[in-house]
Formats: sequence, C-alpha cells, structure tokens
Amino acid sequence: MRFVGIDLAWSGKNPSGVAVIDAQGVVQKASSALWTNDEICQFAGLDSPEGAIITIDAPLAVTNSIGQRPVEKELNTTFGQYEAAPHSANLSNPNFKEAGRIQEFVKQLIGRGFTQTVVASKQTTQRVFLEVFPAPALVVLFPCHLHTGHCHCRPPRYKYKSGRRWPEVHSEWEIYRARLRSLECREPALRFAPEVHEQISVDITEFEGVK
Repeated sequence: MRFVGIDLAWSGKNPSGVAVIDAQGVVQKASSALWTNDEICQFAGLDSPEGAIITIDAPLAVTNSIGQRPVEKELNTTFGQYEAAPHSANLSNPNFKEAGRIQEFVKQLIGRGFTQTVVASKQTTQRVFLEVFPAPALVVLFPCHLHTGHCHCRPPRYKYKSGRRWPEVHSEWEIYRARLRSLECREPALRFAPEVHEQISVDITEFEGVK
C-alpha cells in the first residue's frame, strides 16, 4: 500500500510534482520535474497492482461553465481570510474540458484500475484517487502559537509573482521546508528517506525560477 500526492499542472506545458509515501509513513521519493501523464504514472509506480491512494491537487470534476464550483465557494468562505482559497475552475478554461490534460489523466488512472472517490477508506487496501486542495492543510497543520493559545497562519508565500522579490520567496521556502521537517516530530510521524531529506535541505538562496 502506498500513498501518492500529485501536484498536477493544469497544462502539459508546465511540470508536475509527485511524492510517494510508503505504508510506514516514509516519503520514499519526490520529484517536481515530471512533464507528461506517463512520466507521472511511471515515477509513482502506478502500473503496479499494489494498492494505492492517490491524492491530486487539481480540479477533477468541473461541470460549471463559469464562476466557481460549490466546493470552491465553501473553501473561500472558510479559508479565504488565511489566503488559502482556491482559484476558480470552470469550463471556460479548456484544460478542464473532456479533451484537457486533467481529464486525460483521470482516464489513464481509471484504465489502470483506479476508482475515483471523494473520501478514502481508513485502514483498507484500495486503489482509488481523489481531488485535494492542500493550502488549507498548511493553515490547520501549522498554527501560530501565542501566549494566549494559538491561531491559524497563512500558508507560506513561496511562489514567485509580481510584487515579490526573490529573497522573500527564498525566505518563505525556508519556512515551508522547516514546517515539513517538523512533521517528523508529530504522531504519527512523517519521515523522509535520505534522498528526499537531502532534496528539502538543499541551499536555494541562489536559485531563481522562471519569472
């Protein structure tokens, strides 16, 4: 049984990220440079008959022609104040249509024997995939501790965009990586294989991505 997290790019023009966690809670491998659906499946070992729960950060079910999906409205109401609300997904974006990259990936998973669900069963071997939106988890998992208790924080602003300079982005990435490493002290613990631990510890201060 394995757990696979996929940050699926809406378009094949951008790379996707994948992390694979084994049944003991160890992140065995991770990559942020997978370009095609086949590369994602190969990296995550999805052709194996082994059970797997696949969580996908991408809109998998989009039927609204414009505006937001109901779930996006609910997330905006609850987490918008923490800067953790999703972008709107609707059929005006061709990436969400039947021939778009996301639906093609869904078809590939179904062809490999996976079933789409909204909730994964606990303590059960299964082959399922479901949509997730991680930003709220960054709010709930990592609260700010104050002398009066704790309050929720915004997710780290680790994405480069207009109005953010690279030193700020680097600093936010350091916060994000430190929070990830802190999960090794939780119960149950999320641990990292040596290769992955090295990946999230590399010096990024000289890195500048695509602007």
